[in-house]
Amino acid sequence: MVGTSLPGFMTGGGAIIDGDLRVTHGFHVNCTVGDGPQRLEINWDGNRFHLDHLNSAFCSNDPSINSGPPSAGFNTFVGSGDIATYAIFDADGNLVLSASGYLR
Repeated sequence: MVGTSLPGFMTGGGAIIDGDLRVTHGFHVNCTVGDGPQRLEINWDGNRFHLDHLNSAFCSNDPSINSGPPSAGFNTFVGSGDIATYAIFDADGNLVLSASGYLR
């Protein structure tokens, strides 16, 4: 990302449906990697993923997005869109989850 990340944090959650697979997520992420804690949880098919470490974070304000009230200092955390894509690998490098779909 080019520029300086804006200060703040973002929280939220939801679910995507990919075929017969339902994947839920919840998060509290800070715009500065060193600000903690950074939390991301993804649940699917009886499995759970919890973020151990966040490598990078960048918050910006995209003027083309109408975030609506309440007012916030930014509206984008590392990207924007209404489609989520997850690719999670275990400690051995094996792909254990690959899912993509519209947020619900």
